[in-house]
Amino acid sequence: MPKFTGKLLSAPRRNLVITASSVVFLFLAIFPTNNVLIIEGDKGSNIIKVNGNETIELSFIHSVELSRWIQIYKIVNNKLFLVRSLTKSCGWGLPSVGEDFSFEEIDGETWMVFQPRRYIEYPYMIGTDAINDFTLTTDDKTIKLERYGSVVAIKVEKIGSLEYFLRRLWPEGFKAG
Repeated sequence: MPKFTGKLLSAPRRNLVITASSVVFLFLAIFPTNNVLIIEGDKGSNIIKVNGNETIELSFIHSVELSRWIQIYKIVNNKLFLVRSLTKSCGWGLPSVGEDFSFEEIDGETWMVFQPRRYIEYPYMIGTDAINDFTLTTDDKTIKLERYGSVVAIKVEKIGSLEYFLRRLWPEGFKAG
């Protein structure tokens, strides 16, 4: 049986391991591999991996009309792109009827459908209130936005794997401020 000398790696092998680990660390730190949706408010933040084909839905109760409003987004060029808006009423603070307007039957309900097709300016600031019930839904998550504060910022970023891991581990350390 070989005698243990207390050294696990020889100096050349140790240097090779350190160099390889450094290269992997740098690759993970700088290579932008993740599209993420970032939600930030005065009560907390969240970061969610999203893919380029994912649908993001923002649903809320309109404060004047008191009817459900649903905005449907796609991620295009690393930005939120509003593709459709659904509502049950058309009045104060809602779009007027235009060329991009139709009525559609969705899950047994009739909705007014608008197709504005425009990018959202960043950060997308939303004033939340319990009456509005702002809810953000991705392909696999549903999030009540008021839990992050009375004013919430939403944006899409492309970040490296290491940054994603660190933001998930310590979300408050990355909060904009």
